[in-house]
Amino acid sequence: MLEHAGNRTPANGEKTSRASEDRSSEKREAENQYVESCATDSKFANDSVPDDRLIDIVGHLNEARSLIKTDTERLQLAALNLRAGIRAKHSAAYEAALNYLRVAAELLPGDPWQETPALMQSLAAETQQCTYLTGRTEEAERWIELMMQHAHSDLERGNIFAIRTRQYATLGRMEDSILSAIQGLNLLGVAFTDQPTLADIAEERHRVLVNLGDRAIEDLVDAPLVQDEATLIAMRLLMEIFAAAFLSGSGNLFAYLVLKAVNLSLRHGNCPESAFAYAGYGMLLCGELDEPALGYQYGKVGLAINERLDDLTLRARVIYVYAMFVHHWSNHWSSLTPWFRKGIEAGYQTGDLLYLAYSAQDCVIWDPTLELETAERLHAELLEIVRECAYQDSLDSGTLFLQMQRNLLGLTEAPCSLSDDNFNEQQCLEGMRQRQFMTGIANYHIYSAELCLLYGNNERALEHVRDQDTLIKSAMSLPQLVRFYLVACLTLATRYPLMNQQEQSETRQRLQEDLARMTRWADNCEENFRHLQYLMQAELARIDGHDHIALDHYDAAIEAAQKSGFLRDEATACERAARHLLALGRRRSAEGYLRGAHRLYDRWGAQRKVSLLEQEFPVLLELVAASREPINPGDISDLDFASVMKASREISGEIVLDQLLKTTLSILLENAGGQWGCLVVRRDGRLQAEAAQLPEQTLSTDDLPDHTLVPLADGCKLPIPVTLISQVLHTSEAIVLHDAAGEGQFVQDPYVRQRQPTSVLCVPIGREGFEGALYMENNLTSGVFTEARVEVIRLLTAQASVALENARLYEQVQEHSRTLEQKVAERTARLEQLNQELKGLAEHDGLTGVANRRRGDAYLEQIWGRLRREQQPLSIIMLDVDHFKTFNDNYGHQAGDECLMKVAATLRVYVQRPADLVARYGGEEFILILPNTDSDGVAQVAEHVRDRVEALAIEHHFSSTSTVVTISAGTATMIPHAEVGAEKLVRQADIALYQAKQMGRNRIHAAADLPVMG
Repeated sequence: MLEHAGNRTPANGEKTSRASEDRSSEKREAENQYVESCATDSKFANDSVPDDRLIDIVGHLNEARSLIKTDTERLQLAALNLRAGIRAKHSAAYEAALNYLRVAAELLPGDPWQETPALMQSLAAETQQCTYLTGRTEEAERWIELMMQHAHSDLERGNIFAIRTRQYATLGRMEDSILSAIQGLNLLGVAFTDQPTLADIAEERHRVLVNLGDRAIEDLVDAPLVQDEATLIAMRLLMEIFAAAFLSGSGNLFAYLVLKAVNLSLRHGNCPESAFAYAGYGMLLCGELDEPALGYQYGKVGLAINERLDDLTLRARVIYVYAMFVHHWSNHWSSLTPWFRKGIEAGYQTGDLLYLAYSAQDCVIWDPTLELETAERLHAELLEIVRECAYQDSLDSGTLFLQMQRNLLGLTEAPCSLSDDNFNEQQCLEGMRQRQFMTGIANYHIYSAELCLLYGNNERALEHVRDQDTLIKSAMSLPQLVRFYLVACLTLATRYPLMNQQEQSETRQRLQEDLARMTRWADNCEENFRHLQYLMQAELARIDGHDHIALDHYDAAIEAAQKSGFLRDEATACERAARHLLALGRRRSAEGYLRGAHRLYDRWGAQRKVSLLEQEFPVLLELVAASREPINPGDISDLDFASVMKASREISGEIVLDQLLKTTLSILLENAGGQWGCLVVRRDGRLQAEAAQLPEQTLSTDDLPDHTLVPLADGCKLPIPVTLISQVLHTSEAIVLHDAAGEGQFVQDPYVRQRQPTSVLCVPIGREGFEGALYMENNLTSGVFTEARVEVIRLLTAQASVALENARLYEQVQEHSRTLEQKVAERTARLEQLNQELKGLAEHDGLTGVANRRRGDAYLEQIWGRLRREQQPLSIIMLDVDHFKTFNDNYGHQAGDECLMKVAATLRVYVQRPADLVARYGGEEFILILPNTDSDGVAQVAEHVRDRVEALAIEHHFSSTSTVVTISAGTATMIPHAEVGAEKLVRQADIALYQAKQMGRNRIHAAADLPVMG
């Protein structure tokens, strides 16, 4: 048998295997021949090798590189390794890329910078980047120095400075990063100071307006591309110190560099860095300049340019700047996470570790709809990405937020501490101070202030608020800034009674300014900020002693926060309202708010806060007992225990009575297995169905006595077994009937006799001042309501009883608030109407509708002060209707009034900038106030106005100047300074107007040059 087996014919499987081996052998032989040809034929040395086979071919060639004999072949293989390294780097395989590049370096001649300069230059740049990307920072710095030594022009050196600037920023060397960029800019001839003044910033902002011209902001996407190489490198240098200038809190540097970059783009056109510049300008507008709507327009332009240029290299940073500093001022915070995820993806694709880390650190933390436990878990996972990037500033910033989350969950050492076994907040803080990471320090104070306030350590919260006051610019445009203004308001309002009179005056002024800021934000994006505005208004009203108004605003804050999904702020508003009522001695009214706060903090997951509230207010333990009553899982083995707990949370999550009744009844029926049911209450000895979920078939009331019919909320009658429900209410014991019509003591009940119900369950719901019962049926089968289901219903009805009491208290407070609100609203509306009427009379000319002289003088003084600080020009035009008295005398006063109205309307139409003002100075004389306008600009405006008035063609045959109405005008321009006031500018314009009339009218005359410096 063995012999036979040894001589047998191969089976089909063996044939297949041998054929496969033959084909593999042929493939290897063919591949070796192909590799050999690559090594000996120069045409394969560069682009002729296909990308899809490049890595395999270079791998084989490298293994055999010791066999290469000629310098030409060595250079060919070096070039292939360079290509392979670049390809591996683009695939984020940085270690593999570095290995290919090191092989390439081995194959070069002894002095590659002289013998093969182009190849060596490319190899040096790629090697430098890969050593940086793999964490070999010292080696990366050596390559930078080597590249700088062999650069042949300032353009090349500028490019190298840009690389160094970016990498220093990633390593947290902020000052070195800024210095490197300034050195590069100076090489390129770009005027740039490292200590810009407010005047420098104002000048750059003015240039933005000039360079934008009459273009719409959205049209910037279609601007031509930059052609000048020096401009491209300068834009890159400015972009690279964006993070360093912001995070280090370097005075005015951040605003200055952003405006510089924007002006370069406006003058020279678009390049990839323009997208970043416009996004950065959007950030500046949303933050320091407080114009979020305009900032949103520029931010979207930045995104659009990046997409238009299909520029993946800068996509991570453009997306991050837009999301973190622009998007959230105009869109709900929950929409941030998808943008950050796009940033993470782009960061991985391009190796932009800095903005990859940023996107990961902020990815999920701003979504207010996430409960704490989930948010903490997701954030901890994302911080692993930050660790891989080895960017300490980003890691510290993200870890501080993580520790705040863990504090709220009760996992840190103490209520006001961020420290635990794995994190020391003081060591972290000291490290950030050493690195001058001011944004991280600002975050530390903001998070700590919020925690201290939450746990009632108001004195320590105030210390953090005071520390953060000095770091406002380091939190500019960040979501943290919003939290800070809220926390500062609540902290200062809490400490207000302990302040002296001077401190109270200063604090109140600050609170009003912060409220005005929050109101502007809310007007731009209601869903993010309106509830915070209401909460701040409540605090101001409270410290002013306007108790009812404060409560109205607390209610408005609660409702707005709930509508927008900001759970933590809804809880805060409830707690502040409760404490306000407690301070007034209205404990019963406070209880509903207190329980609402407790419930909301619990839903959010702030377990430490929940525990502290329960310790401070033992009444809350009733709610805890109801919601945490122990259940033996074995008793409800046929039910999903998790779904039962979910039902409990849903019941406790409702506070509006009508909705609570519907939710509760639906949940109870679902968990008990009832077909239909109702919630019956007894008031003043009478039964009433407060809520009902009726069966599909109508419940007939025919032939039933009146006492078995109870009224529903809509006025209809509902038939029920009154004797059964009365006994449940009397004994406070549940009744379960498996065959109600066939057995038990209620078979003679009129309802039972007629309807013949099968499975019946009735459970009492009792609280102080409330007596009710849940009744339900299932007529499909008997024995539906098992003991396990009854146990679940007992638990849920206990929870429901507490929730119903809370809802009733809340409803009482709301009703009281609505009555007050209506009265206050009526009075407020009337006062507002009167105020507007008075303001209109006080500030506007009754005939022409433009500003009157009083308003004009006041505005001139105001704008004079601002432009004096900014050292920007102010121009005015004084104009007069020529021969107006003659016109009035001959055409009548009605015609004269109509003439002035038409002239004023023309002035209003032409003078359209928000900061410009037209005022009637008296009779037929008008003044135009034009901030940030030089002498050339005012001359153009005056001539256009003169031309447009003449074009009105208002007939004037009694004029010695023309057959139509004309004007004469005098202009004056000055940069305001301390030695003189605005009245000198007016006087000079008035003299110029007189001279224009002397020269023949219907003309413009400019005042003599005025001094521009004090």
